[in-house]
Amino acid sequence: MPAQSSAGSISGTVLDGSGATVPGAKVTATFRAAGITRTTTSSAEGAFSILQLPPGDYTVAIEKEGFDRIEKTGVILSTGERVNAGAFTLSPKGLTQAVTISADAGQLQLKTESGERSDLITGVQVRDLALNGRNMLDMMKILPGVVSSVNGQVSNSSGLSGLHVNGTRGPRTS
Repeated sequence: MPAQSSAGSISGTVLDGSGATVPGAKVTATFRAAGITRTTTSSAEGAFSILQLPPGDYTVAIEKEGFDRIEKTGVILSTGERVNAGAFTLSPKGLTQAVTISADAGQLQLKTESGERSDLITGVQVRDLALNGRNMLDMMKILPGVVSSVNGQVSNSSGLSGLHVNGTRGPRTS
């Protein structure tokens, strides 16, 4: 069985102010905490994809001669995830405004390439999680697509059988 890769990818589209695609734009994804920078160029259709990225919090910057630089911060890439960072609209050079776009992690849960739903549990979430009776299975309840069939006030003594992930059914009872 081949090893599963934790690398993911970030993709998107580069447009100009009229909505036309911008080919040949330099696209840079930076994960500052790990010192990782990857660069590619947008295709003739304005599309780009940066592959083999480790999980992390990325800043995606777009540059093209004749246009102002634009960047989007807070692009969260989880393990093995394919994130569509969306469309980047470049403004003609010479305008005096700066453009910075911050991504909302809630928007990034929607995956248009597959039916997959995933999320990354942060250290802050783990620290602030109210665990009923120190039951670590309660942590699963904060993930997208997980529903508990057990009352929130009662400890989940049934283990994993009380959790339903993305619509799965519980165990059959006689």
